[in-house]
Amino acid sequence: MKPLDFYKNKLKGLNHAEATTFLKQDENFLCGLEIKDSFIDIYLIYAGEGNPVYFSFFNGNLLFSGDDYKPAASHCRDTLECVVGLLDWFVLQIGDTATDFFKNYTPFQIKWRESMYAQNLRMYCMCFVNPEDIEHEEAKNYFTNWFIEA
Repeated sequence: MKPLDFYKNKLKGLNHAEATTFLKQDENFLCGLEIKDSFIDIYLIYAGEGNPVYFSFFNGNLLFSGDDYKPAASHCRDTLECVVGLLDWFVLQIGDTATDFFKNYTPFQIKWRESMYAQNLRMYCMCFVNPEDIEHEEAKNYFTNWFIEA
């Protein structure tokens, strides 16, 4: 069984609090972000093969999950840079990438993409990834406040 399928089966029937506790206590937990003021949580799990498995919740509901995220080669899998890179993927907007990227989005994912929370986090991500940006330190501090590690 693939790690993604294993974790999806483990999370079935769990409420948000139970699911996030399970993920954070798992021996393969790498790191995450729990951004309380935007109601989004992201958790990265690495089960020893392939890409990390990720789970993201918005307002207590599963938003994204997968094993198709490949962190930048310059980022360790258990770092703030890695998990913000994943968040940056979740806040892409129409016009940022080909429209095909969004073709399998659910209505809930579209609602997230269009929310003010996604828009605000997009700005923080843009500042975070660009050390030259005047707001880089503010973005780094913002994400550091919400970062959790194993």
